[in-house]
Amino acid sequence: MSVCPSYNVQVGVLMYLGFLQQRLGLAERASEILDPSVWASAAGAGIVVIEHRTDDEDTAGLLSTVTHPATRVVLDAERAVLSSLEGGCLTAASAHAILDPATQHVTVHAAVLDPSGGPALRTTSSGPADRAAEVGRDTGLGLLHAGAARLLAVSPH
Repeated sequence: MSVCPSYNVQVGVLMYLGFLQQRLGLAERASEILDPSVWASAAGAGIVVIEHRTDDEDTAGLLSTVTHPATRVVLDAERAVLSSLEGGCLTAASAHAILDPATQHVTVHAAVLDPSGGPALRTTSSGPADRAAEVGRDTGLGLLHAGAARLLAVSPH
């Protein structure tokens, strides 16, 4: 069965909001929508980032015009989880942040996978969007204190 016949995709897991719904108008083709609190993606997955030197104020000013504030909030929270785990793109951890525009609170779902195939450690934290990095850091530290340090071979701070 072809998921997207005109794109020759036979089997695949597609990002529902970004790919099927918004770009292709094919939301009705999704047979199942995976709950991001269970199927958390890699921190920052799907977010396009343009980096610049921190001391380059001119470039920072130019880029501020294309920065999407809500996306920045979730990215800051997700990156903070990974940072607190002393992780990178190959770390067996995931983080998915959601910003509630009505309350301006960010909720971070995070998990660390057991390399031996045991159950994953999972946690969720919420807090004000203007403290997204702190919420993410606290989420990561919660994972470390729950045993992720043993799985990742790092120490809780």
